[in-house]
Amino acid sequence: MPWSHWVLKSPAGKLVSSATSCVAADMDEAGLPLVDGLGYCSMELVNLMLTGAACSNVFDGRREFGADNSSASTGAAAGDDQQQAGAAAEGGHVLMGVTSQARVGLLTLFEWYRYVEVGQNLKSPRFPVWVVCSESHFSTLALAAPQQQQHHAAGSKGYIGLSSSLQPAPGSALVLEYYDGMARQEEPIRLELLPAPGGVGWSSRMAGVADERGCWQGRPIPPLECVVETKWRDVAVAWHGSDPIL
Repeated sequence: MPWSHWVLKSPAGKLVSSATSCVAADMDEAGLPLVDGLGYCSMELVNLMLTGAACSNVFDGRREFGADNSSASTGAAAGDDQQQAGAAAEGGHVLMGVTSQARVGLLTLFEWYRYVEVGQNLKSPRFPVWVVCSESHFSTLALAAPQQQQHHAAGSKGYIGLSSSLQPAPGSALVLEYYDGMARQEEPIRLELLPAPGGVGWSSRMAGVADERGCWQGRPIPPLECVVETKWRDVAVAWHGSDPIL
């Protein structure tokens, strides 16, 4: 018997086949590759690793588009599969988003450029750790240990009980650590987030700008600062021990 036939007929093969069907059901369009021909992972693969579901989008819930071009947003519910089937039967389509709070989050430069909308399920995960999609690869951002200790709830251990929705308060900083493995960093870069002077950060300055959102008055904005502002609006970022990454 050929090796491929044995794999498909074995218990392991049946498990893989079943898992593949579940993954395909999470996607906007079944059959999309998780890794493209150039070796880049898809959004479905990123979401599968972060949330356990291979959904095609990063907004919260699911969005139904009817045949009349109308749209509606829904959250996770027991009847989601039936709703999806009903929408398809009526000539509509369901776009699959993240239906529950992720354990580890996602922030992306593409939201700064208004290509996507990242929902709170990814933006405010259970643990204050984020995968960062910026430029051509992925890196990581997390609350620094001293900040974690300072904001621990009584009796909490590790990350449990630490909110990923913390905001820099007047007169204090929110401390983050950034690590990019492809840049061969010897240690994480420490970032301090402070309320921007006058409450005017990149978000307010660029509010009315549709194009060239990566520059201000002819000078490039560090992409990581743009990513940070998709979650923490109008902050000033202090780079400690490192030049801003351009």
